[in-house]
Amino acid sequence: MKSVYLIGSLRNSGIRQLGTDIRSAGFDVFDDWHAAGEKADDCWMEYERMRGRTYKQALEGYAAEHTYKYDESFFMGYLKGQRQAYEEVKTLIDDLYPN
Repeated sequence: MKSVYLIGSLRNSGIRQLGTDIRSAGFDVFDDWHAAGEKADDCWMEYERMRGRTYKQALEGYAAEHTYKYDESFFMGYLKGQRQAYEEVKTLIDDLYPN
């Protein structure tokens, strides 16, 4: 089964449907990051400000580092040999969501 890493914005509610549509076409889709919710980044930054941290300090914290490593591990794994899957999904998206 071909795998794709679905990239988008936490604020984009269409990501969940797009992931479902791509799965229906027979692909393994990594879009688990979207489960954090549309305000996850805002809540994280608010928390860091409450702690008195600058943005740079917040990015050096455990939460940001963990999130980066989480994304990186999946993204790098999905990149290996996925050019054909990318082209197929791009065509599928163009067909499902014409301009």
